[in-house]
Amino acid sequence: MMEHVFEIGDRAPDIVNVVIEIPKTPAMTQKLEVDLCDGSLLNAGDIDPPIPIHWHYGAIPQTFGGEGEALDVLVVADESERRSGERVRVRPIGVFIAIDGWETNDDKIIAVPDTEAHAGIREIGDLPPIGTGVDAGMPLAAAMNAFLARYRPGDAIVFDGWGNSTDARRIIRLGMNKYRCAPLARTRRDAHTFPLYQHIFVPPPPRHYGATHYLEDVAPVRALFEREPCDREYGHIVSGADLKRELRAVGYAVGRSRLRGHDRQRLVAERLRMADLMMRYGAKVFTASNDADWLRRARAHGVVTAHVDHEDYEVENVAGISAMDLRTIQYKRADDTHVAIVEHGVGREALKDRLVRIGVAGRDEDCLVFNVPDRLIPWEVPARHTRYTQLTNWVDYGFNIWPDRHNRPHLVIGEAVEKIARARGRTHELDAFIEVCAPEFEGVHILRLAEDHPYGAPTNSIDVGTAIISNTSLAPHSRDEMEEILQRPVDNTLEVEEDVPGLRCAVFPIDKSAYSILLEGDPLHHASVDRSCIDPLDPMDSFFDVHGSEHENLAARVRERREAMGEGIFVQNAVTVRRRRPPLHLSRRPRRHGPETGRAMRERPAVVILDWDNTLIDGTAYFAKVDAAVFDQIRREDGVAAKAPHVSLPGESDHAFFVRLLGSDALADKAAALFEANTRGGGIPVDFLPGGAELLHFLYESGIPHAIHSNSEDGYLRDLVRVTCRRAGLHVPLTVGITPGRIEKKPDPAGIHEVLRLLSRAEVRHAADSRVWIIGDSPKTDGMAGRAAGISVGLVPYRGAGDDDAIDLAHEDWQVFADLEAVKQAISDAG
Repeated sequence: MMEHVFEIGDRAPDIVNVVIEIPKTPAMTQKLEVDLCDGSLLNAGDIDPPIPIHWHYGAIPQTFGGEGEALDVLVVADESERRSGERVRVRPIGVFIAIDGWETNDDKIIAVPDTEAHAGIREIGDLPPIGTGVDAGMPLAAAMNAFLARYRPGDAIVFDGWGNSTDARRIIRLGMNKYRCAPLARTRRDAHTFPLYQHIFVPPPPRHYGATHYLEDVAPVRALFEREPCDREYGHIVSGADLKRELRAVGYAVGRSRLRGHDRQRLVAERLRMADLMMRYGAKVFTASNDADWLRRARAHGVVTAHVDHEDYEVENVAGISAMDLRTIQYKRADDTHVAIVEHGVGREALKDRLVRIGVAGRDEDCLVFNVPDRLIPWEVPARHTRYTQLTNWVDYGFNIWPDRHNRPHLVIGEAVEKIARARGRTHELDAFIEVCAPEFEGVHILRLAEDHPYGAPTNSIDVGTAIISNTSLAPHSRDEMEEILQRPVDNTLEVEEDVPGLRCAVFPIDKSAYSILLEGDPLHHASVDRSCIDPLDPMDSFFDVHGSEHENLAARVRERREAMGEGIFVQNAVTVRRRRPPLHLSRRPRRHGPETGRAMRERPAVVILDWDNTLIDGTAYFAKVDAAVFDQIRREDGVAAKAPHVSLPGESDHAFFVRLLGSDALADKAAALFEANTRGGGIPVDFLPGGAELLHFLYESGIPHAIHSNSEDGYLRDLVRVTCRRAGLHVPLTVGITPGRIEKKPDPAGIHEVLRLLSRAEVRHAADSRVWIIGDSPKTDGMAGRAAGISVGLVPYRGAGDDDAIDLAHEDWQVFADLEAVKQAISDAG
């Protein structure tokens, strides 16, 4: 998933921007969607026969709803003509609460335009009748029912009531938080697909557990362990394969979950704590059982429940659901290559075959396999006195892949693996593995364990999109370090006592298709698998070694359900990826392209509009320098150290940024004053990027009208440009910044139109004219604003490093320049 090019607005959730997808019309013939990541218009399906729609239907950018897509909005009581892709500022007044068929929450925000004419409409009850072209109209509820009866006949849309404006703002605020915390790519190069889950299955705890099996009571097993030296932390260490052999020799045929007894009440409490934590981050948690007591207690915690008739519906009956999708230790690169960390001995072809058969990978997609060293992950064996440890290949207890805030992969390794490698003299094997696979990752990190957690597996985590949920075995200082590196929340507050060392032996994060099958009462139970083929101590055997007809049937049911629901292969965040037709282009003008680098800019420009930050100046480095100076002064004068990292969150105001890092309004006000003095007051000089000052001087000497248009507040931008240009001895150009309510941030084209108005270029003021050039660094803001205004766009990669976002989008309506000198040369050549 990628960042949205549209912004929600500075006054959200009270006032939000909406991108119109389907305008109100008497005959809707297509289900249109705007891709908020690039602004393109998509046809998600034809509607035959056409039906009327009595409101403008759209989406709120920079939010995620229950399905990982932007929140839907119905803009009502709006008689204005709208077009697909248009942005409208609206005020939420309520919400239509529903569950849509197989999907989870499918709420529709109800909103009206934020205008004086609609100032009296604060709640749904204030709405006038909805005009339908027949009689005097009807109430919104009746109009909605009539629309759904024609638009989605026969669908299992479960209406769950209406919410008021407070409910709507709460849902929007939650959606904003989901967007802010989710990993989102900035460039197409980083548009990878990671296993983020919004559906979590909590198996019911069995009613009865047997006694713990202490293997030191079995003489051959005790002898096996005691032949090995005793490690200070892990006791006697043996290979899980050797332990398996001895257990089978003495007649044991139990899985690892049966070696240790459990207390049912503690286990129930633990499962419910897990459910509470995951729901706190927006995950949908459900369970299925014939145990009325468990279902009652789960429902009391907000867990979705389903009754099944199996006489003994236990943990083992659903073992392997998560393994079926192999989502814990792989991701799909932007080039459709699956990168997987798998156990020793599993080859590329075996992995690819399994991924294809369960519908996770396409046959035309490649696989890149990295095998971890054999038997290097420790697991405690129950013992009364001396500690016993077996070494396993349960990969996700020692290794995992975590995406950072910008959707880049990081390999994380549990400290227990490092300790075992050192204790067994195998450090060179682990180092060699890291060296081989490190180029595929943004970083490789060892997750440190909390005290008294030698078997802890913080890598055995669940990523719900808004946070990575680990457990208390992750040391707090390691959590803080990873949060700083990933720029995402990592929650290690979950204490797992009964199912140590990881989460995934207690819950199963799955995709929407498997969720729907389970919810219908088909438990995907383990009885469909030939258990005689399964190694009782190695659950990965159920993934790679079981190929019976019933197991194939199980995989086929999941694959067919994915296809029936329209899900793409290996979808992220359980988002429905519809089979879409080729994009429809919002721009109606002819698309003209240069031979290699997009739209050619060969005519001498009548006007040149320049971005400021990271185009003419190195804004990223400059503002980091200013922030550092501000926080250093406050540390010296007030004794308060700003929290790290000094990075603002999407949509965060300057004041909120300073409050979050400094902890008080008073210090935030002081920081804002210092920031103003250092920037627009000239306290800390800002330097032009190479070629920036020369380009401004060239435009002035050539008599070409030019202006600076940036996503900064208008007065602030004007002062900073004036101070910077005068220090460099340059003519100060026209500046146009942001004026709330009149000129919004790019990609809104209003600022471009304002530049043309102020320059009095009547012949190009509002027309799509190639003689107006906009030069910037960002395809998502500068590029999209220029495209919306219908002018020529030139992109200069920030710092000249070849920004992959710009290069990847070079086939669009813009041209990529190597640097500002190349822009100057292009203008000179065009003249």
